[in-house]
Amino acid sequence: MKGIINEAKRRMIESARKGGGKAAKAEDSLRTERIAKILGRGMDERGAMAAEGIRSEAYGSGASPVTAATYGGLPPMSADSLRSVQSADVADLMQGMNSAQKQQLGEALAGRQMAGPKELIMRGGRAAMNAMADEGRKGDVARVAAVSGVAGGLTASGAALVDLMSFMSQGQEVQSERNEVLPS
Repeated sequence: MKGIINEAKRRMIESARKGGGKAAKAEDSLRTERIAKILGRGMDERGAMAAEGIRSEAYGSGASPVTAATYGGLPPMSADSLRSVQSADVADLMQGMNSAQKQQLGEALAGRQMAGPKELIMRGGRAAMNAMADEGRKGDVARVAAVSGVAGGLTASGAALVDLMSFMSQGQEVQSERNEVLPS
C-alpha cells in the first residue's frame, strides 16, 4: 500500500513540475506581449507613461525602475525635479536610447501595469503547481487540498445528479399515478 501511495505522490510531483513550467512559460509569454505592446506605442505615449512613472516613483521611497531605466541609473536631478518631469523631457531622452535601454524601459513600464486576467490565472496556476511540486510538508498539504477539491467537486456533482434523477423519477411516478386515476 505504501508503495502505491509513494508512486502516486511521485507522479503528482512530476506532473506538477511540468504544469508549473508550462504555466510559467505562458505567463512569461503574456508579459512579453505586454512589453511589446508598450514598445509598439508611439514615442509621445511612451514618454507620457514614463513621465507618469517617474513622477510617481519620486514620491515613493522604494525602488524606482522607470526612473533608473530612463536615466540609466541614478537620476541627475533632485526628487522635486523628478516630480515635475514632463513627457516631452522623457521623449527627448528616449530618442538617444539604444535597443537594450528601450527594452529595459518597456519592462519597467510593464511592471507598473496590472497584469491581464490570463496572466493572473497563469501566475496563480504556476504558484499552485509549484506548491504541489514541493516534496516537503507544503507539497503534501497542497496535493491533499487538490485531491480533496476534485473529490469534493465530484461528490457535489454526483449528489446533484442523484437529486436530479430522484426528481425526475418522482415526476414519472406522479404521472403514472395520474394516468391510473383518469381512466377509472
